[in-house]
Amino acid sequence: GKKMVKDRSADLFVTIPAGFSESLERFIATRQGAVMPVVNHYDPANARYVMPAFLCDYTAYNYIGAKTGVTVPFTVTFDPAGSGKSLSSFDLYFPARLVFSVIMVLFTAAASLVREVEKGTMARLILSKLTAAEFLGAVSLNQVIIGTACLAFTFLAGASLGYRTDGSMPLLFLVGAATCFSVIAISIITACFIRTIFGLLTVGCFPFFILMFFSDCFMPLPKIGLFMIGGNQVYLNDILPTAIATRAFNKILNFNAGIGDIAFELGAIILLSGVYFIAGMLLFKRKHITNYTL
Repeated sequence: GKKMVKDRSADLFVTIPAGFSESLERFIATRQGAVMPVVNHYDPANARYVMPAFLCDYTAYNYIGAKTGVTVPFTVTFDPAGSGKSLSSFDLYFPARLVFSVIMVLFTAAASLVREVEKGTMARLILSKLTAAEFLGAVSLNQVIIGTACLAFTFLAGASLGYRTDGSMPLLFLVGAATCFSVIAISIITACFIRTIFGLLTVGCFPFFILMFFSDCFMPLPKIGLFMIGGNQVYLNDILPTAIATRAFNKILNFNAGIGDIAFELGAIILLSGVYFIAGMLLFKRKHITNYTL
């Protein structure tokens, strides 16, 4: 039983010790001593043990109460605040995998910019009087389409493995498109410090891993709270729009959240995307347009 708990083929292993019945009969007859305890064996890293442990404890308390005539003078009722469905580990981690698929756009978006610099075609763009905003806006629109398509294919892959949700798909893709734009904005900043595709595949991995690790895509991280805004907690890693997107995706897919429930997250993603995009545009203009030598 303990081996099954360790390899997670079971969530809980309950043992009733030898002498349990005798200790119970002795307590009923004399009202002295204590009944031998029932032992729950569990893996603390497996959050799913909580529900079976609660059910086993509830059954044990009811049994002892019925045998001894001792009843609890109150009851506890439960009202699910979420979707009401049981969530597996795959269900809980799947929203983060969707965000991970969006983060991959960092490479394609940055490559679209670095290639123009590496091939020397920036000279033609400058001669055409194309502004930095027009150029980056066109690249961003193209990459948002690619990123949203990646999001859709990743969701279909999860559905093929059994993932099911009653959440709003239009809302999911709205937040996904905003998240794609935020990743593209960060990729513009990244491209300003890289001049070759080889550099992108080496140096560009650093911002990629920062986004992946601190957005809870790799593993759940401890939450470091900073302050509250309108009843919404802001955490340290919320400086990354993808970290906020992970929470928003989880609310939409696993808890059937509506637009009002994720309005704060969506607004924060759009705000941060705008800040990063403006910073990237100004930096790109200075690095590759204003100081470009024809």
